[in-house]
Amino acid sequence: MYTLIALCTLVIAQADETVRVMVASKEIAPGTTIEVEHLTTTELPPDYVPNAVLRQPEEAIGRVVREPILVNTYIREERLTAPEGGNNLGAIVPRGMRIIQLPLPRPATWPQPTDMIDIAYIRDGALCMALESVWVLYVETRDGKFESWTVGSPPVISVLLAVAPNQIPQLMAEEEPILMLRNLVDMSTTDAIPRCQVP
Repeated sequence: MYTLIALCTLVIAQADETVRVMVASKEIAPGTTIEVEHLTTTELPPDYVPNAVLRQPEEAIGRVVREPILVNTYIREERLTAPEGGNNLGAIVPRGMRIIQLPLPRPATWPQPTDMIDIAYIRDGALCMALESVWVLYVETRDGKFESWTVGSPPVISVLLAVAPNQIPQLMAEEEPILMLRNLVDMSTTDAIPRCQVP
């Protein structure tokens, strides 16, 4: 990390021209309505700034985050809902996807919003994989609230997931789901676990 920061500092120092670009001042969870406190600016050479990056705060403030935005990363157009899309839960559902609520077998401290999970079941005495790399958009806590950020909140009793319509039958199972947390940047598939057949 130190080497990366030093390299970025060197690049900026050697640049003949820089532009001011907007980045996240903190991690922003899906479902969050962007406010001034979520934004800051930094100077970068123009060649390092993609075209899809928003430049002015008014382009982002009041819009809802569609997918996780990490601290010090660009505010990209595709990570936000359309300006006319509203700020309710439905606004963050990607086109062609559906939100489904999956109850947990018992209260748990995870998963949390922005986590990426795999969902498996035990059928006929063997583990099978139902879905992989599913984003957790919201969680329902034991006090009946739906949260997009749950630091210090009560235990989780259900999760709200964004899935494709053809994936929904995989979650309509009588067995208890087994949730497996994966790294946010790991989009690989798991060949070692056989696929679940649609019940």
